[in-house]
Amino acid sequence: MDYDPIIERCLREAQNLLSANLPPARQLPDDQVVKSIRALVGTPLARTALKCGNDTARAFALRAVHRVANTRGQTNRKTIDQLWDVLDEPDLKRTLGMKSGSRIDSWLKRPPAD
Repeated sequence: MDYDPIIERCLREAQNLLSANLPPARQLPDDQVVKSIRALVGTPLARTALKCGNDTARAFALRAVHRVANTRGQTNRKTIDQLWDVLDEPDLKRTLGMKSGSRIDSWLKRPPAD
């Protein structure tokens, strides 16, 4: 089975969830974003893709998302900041066919990490 489309879909969905947390709209609160990403990477199909998929840049990124999302003992904000560090990488965006700055409009910047 080809797991690349599953991995790509999971990465794009995680990026969409994070984007829904950006100001000014903030459609999703921090706790809901983290909970949703945990659920996303915890689905049986995503777990199988992580386990059986080829070792590609996308697969490594999804494994990092899984690891960060399931790290306990840190605040939701810290988890979100770490998820952005993984999912906002220019090389990852390039492999997904996205423009480097497609997440952020010129007037909107990610707040600095605490």
